[in-house]
Amino acid sequence: MLRAVAETGGVIGMSAAPHTILSHSHPLHDIHSVMDHFRYCADLVGIEHVAFGSDTLYGEHVGLHTVFGHLLGKTTGGGPPHEKVPDVDGLENPKENFGNISGELVRDGLSDSEIAPCCGTILRVLKEVGA
Repeated sequence: MLRAVAETGGVIGMSAAPHTILSHSHPLHDIHSVMDHFRYCADLVGIEHVAFGSDTLYGEHVGLHTVFGHLLGKTTGGGPPHEKVPDVDGLENPKENFGNISGELVRDGLSDSEIAPCCGTILRVLKEVGA
Protein backbone atom coordinates (compact mmCIF):
# COMPACT_ATOMS: atom_id res chain seq x y z
CA MET A 1 0.00 0.00 0.00
CA LEU A 2 2.86 2.39 0.82
CA ARG A 3 4.38 1.85 -2.62
CA ALA A 4 1.03 2.44 -4.30
CA VAL A 5 0.65 5.79 -2.52
CA ALA A 6 4.12 6.87 -3.64
CA GLU A 7 3.62 5.63 -7.22
CA THR A 8 0.66 7.98 -7.60
CA GLY A 9 2.65 10.95 -6.23
CA GLY A 10 0.92 10.78 -2.86
CA VAL A 11 2.27 11.29 0.60
CA ILE A 12 2.38 9.06 3.67
CA GLY A 13 1.77 11.08 6.82
CA MET A 14 3.49 9.76 9.93
CA SER A 15 1.12 9.39 12.83
CA ALA A 16 2.46 9.98 16.31
CA ALA A 17 -0.55 9.29 18.50
CA PRO A 18 0.35 7.09 21.49
CA HIS A 19 0.42 3.35 20.76
CA THR A 20 -0.08 3.72 17.02
CA ILE A 21 3.45 3.07 15.79
CA LEU A 22 5.82 1.23 18.09
CA SER A 23 8.96 -0.56 17.02
CA HIS A 24 10.83 -3.54 18.36
CA SER A 25 13.84 -1.27 18.90
CA HIS A 26 11.74 1.28 20.78
CA PRO A 27 8.76 -0.46 22.43
CA LEU A 28 8.09 2.48 24.78
CA HIS A 29 6.37 4.93 22.50
CA ASP A 30 8.63 7.91 22.05
CA ILE A 31 10.02 10.08 19.28
CA HIS A 32 12.49 7.30 18.42
CA SER A 33 9.75 4.79 17.59
CA VAL A 34 8.10 7.40 15.34
CA MET A 35 11.42 8.05 13.61
CA ASP A 36 11.94 4.29 13.12
CA HIS A 37 8.74 4.24 11.07
CA PHE A 38 9.66 7.42 9.23
CA ARG A 39 13.01 5.90 8.21
CA TYR A 40 11.33 2.67 7.11
CA CYS A 41 8.88 4.52 4.87
CA ALA A 42 11.51 6.93 3.52
CA ASP A 43 13.82 4.02 2.67
CA LEU A 44 10.96 2.13 1.02
CA VAL A 45 9.41 4.86 -1.14
CA GLY A 46 11.68 7.93 -0.92
CA ILE A 47 11.73 10.78 1.54
CA GLU A 48 9.74 13.00 -0.85
CA HIS A 49 6.69 10.79 -0.20
CA VAL A 50 6.85 10.87 3.60
CA ALA A 51 5.75 13.65 5.94
CA PHE A 52 4.72 14.28 9.52
CA GLY A 53 1.09 15.00 10.32
CA SER A 54 0.41 18.56 11.37
CA ASP A 55 -2.04 17.28 13.98
CA THR A 56 0.67 15.32 15.77
CA LEU A 57 -0.64 14.89 19.29
CA TYR A 58 -3.24 17.59 19.37
CA GLY A 59 -5.84 16.17 21.71
CA GLU A 60 -6.22 13.10 23.87
CA HIS A 61 -5.64 10.26 21.40
CA VAL A 62 -5.54 7.36 23.86
CA GLY A 63 -9.05 8.10 25.11
CA LEU A 64 -10.31 8.64 21.56
CA HIS A 65 -8.83 5.34 20.38
CA THR A 66 -10.32 3.53 23.38
CA VAL A 67 -13.81 4.92 22.72
CA PHE A 68 -13.68 4.24 18.97
CA GLY A 69 -12.30 0.75 19.57
CA HIS A 70 -15.16 0.00 21.94
CA LEU A 71 -17.78 1.44 19.56
CA LEU A 72 -16.37 -0.53 16.63
CA GLY A 73 -15.92 -3.73 18.64
CA LYS A 74 -12.19 -3.64 18.03
CA THR A 75 -9.44 -4.41 20.46
CA THR A 76 -5.80 -3.64 20.07
CA GLY A 77 -3.50 -6.50 19.31
CA GLY A 78 -0.41 -7.44 17.44
CA GLY A 79 2.87 -5.63 17.49
CA PRO A 80 5.31 -5.60 20.34
CA PRO A 81 3.99 -5.57 23.91
CA HIS A 82 3.98 -2.04 25.24
CA GLU A 83 3.36 0.04 28.31
CA LYS A 84 0.41 2.42 27.96
CA VAL A 85 1.51 6.04 27.90
CA PRO A 86 -0.56 9.23 27.73
CA ASP A 87 1.78 10.95 25.25
CA VAL A 88 4.61 10.10 22.89
CA ASP A 89 7.76 11.12 24.75
CA GLY A 90 9.48 13.91 22.84
CA LEU A 91 6.29 14.79 20.97
CA GLU A 92 3.96 15.60 23.85
CA ASN A 93 4.05 19.35 23.31
CA PRO A 94 2.52 20.39 19.99
CA LYS A 95 4.53 23.64 20.00
CA GLU A 96 7.80 21.68 20.06
CA ASN A 97 6.96 18.67 17.88
CA PHE A 98 8.45 19.84 14.60
CA GLY A 99 11.54 21.26 16.29
CA ASN A 100 12.13 17.89 17.94
CA ILE A 101 11.47 16.01 14.70
CA SER A 102 13.86 18.29 12.78
CA GLY A 103 16.48 17.72 15.47
CA GLU A 104 16.14 13.95 15.06
CA LEU A 105 16.51 14.25 11.28
CA VAL A 106 19.68 16.33 11.74
CA ARG A 107 21.05 13.80 14.27
CA ASP A 108 20.39 11.10 11.67
CA GLY A 109 22.80 12.95 9.40
CA LEU A 110 20.28 14.32 6.90
CA SER A 111 21.18 17.58 5.19
CA ASP A 112 18.88 20.58 4.87
CA SER A 113 18.22 19.63 1.26
CA GLU A 114 17.14 16.14 2.36
CA ILE A 115 14.99 17.42 5.24
CA ALA A 116 13.20 20.16 3.27
CA PRO A 117 11.20 17.80 1.01
CA CYS A 118 9.61 15.89 3.89
CA CYS A 119 8.70 19.16 5.59
CA GLY A 120 7.12 20.53 2.39
CA THR A 121 5.54 17.33 1.09
CA ILE A 122 2.03 18.03 2.32
CA LEU A 123 2.08 21.51 0.74
CA ARG A 124 3.27 20.01 -2.58
CA VAL A 125 0.43 17.46 -2.64
CA LEU A 126 -2.20 20.04 -1.68
CA LYS A 127 -1.07 22.29 -4.54
CA GLU A 128 -1.12 19.38 -7.00
CA VAL A 129 -4.70 18.42 -6.13
CA GLY A 130 -5.86 22.04 -6.20
CA ALA A 131 -6.69 22.35 -2.52
